[in-house]
Amino acid sequence: MSKTSPGPSLSQARLKSLKKLALKKYRDREGRFIIEGVRLCEEALAAGAEIETWIYAPSLLTRARGRALLDRIPPRHPALLRATSAQFKALTQVASPQGIACVVRKREQKALPSGISGLYLVLDRISDPGNMGTILRTAAWFGVDGVLAGPGTVENTHPAVMRASAGALFHLPAFENVRLEQWLVQQKERGFILIAADARDGTDVRELRSTGRDILVIGSEAGGIDPALENLMTIKTHIPGFGAGESLNAAVACAIVLYQLTHARQ
Repeated sequence: MSKTSPGPSLSQARLKSLKKLALKKYRDREGRFIIEGVRLCEEALAAGAEIETWIYAPSLLTRARGRALLDRIPPRHPALLRATSAQFKALTQVASPQGIACVVRKREQKALPSGISGLYLVLDRISDPGNMGTILRTAAWFGVDGVLAGPGTVENTHPAVMRASAGALFHLPAFENVRLEQWLVQQKERGFILIAADARDGTDVRELRSTGRDILVIGSEAGGIDPALENLMTIKTHIPGFGAGESLNAAVACAIVLYQLTHARQ
């Protein structure tokens, strides 16, 4: 099936240990997380992520693209484990698994960005993993220079976030549990424009122009931006609607504003 060594079988003891990574407290404690699927594993490998362990299930790895990925695993890699289909499904908790997964070491969080230019995205209490993953994917697509998430925002390595992000996290400078108010005050003093996406108030998004020093703030799906952060904003912008519905969700609103900021310059 593959030029790669088949590797030892996944033991039940190892499976039990790896399954703990489905819980945030173990991901935080061990500094590791699991990703499943050909696309995510490809992105991790291409980005040079620190992959500690590869797990594959021969009976589930039926796609040619998946088998090709298995062949790309460095021959010197010390941990390639072969799982049964039942073990793999128990490990990944995905309805239709693709038969390949890996355990990735979390990146060390570097110093927060403090440059004099760029486009940054700030996330305030984004709790829905699907929205969070889509926002990360969108940020990577539009070349955002960094994503900063405050307390109350779902973690980047949550399994559902990783699936929705399509591996974007591996290509983004992303920071978690940031003291947003303090950082935003500092950047405003450096001349950055703080832009709040608002459901109804503010400048029509079509009139928004990038200054080259912009920070877009996206608030929670339920409550919007925290009032302490809202008071710091330079500009509010809204996306006019022409049909029914109360508002756009956070990920869609983020995508529209980022499109405008990356395509319209002062």
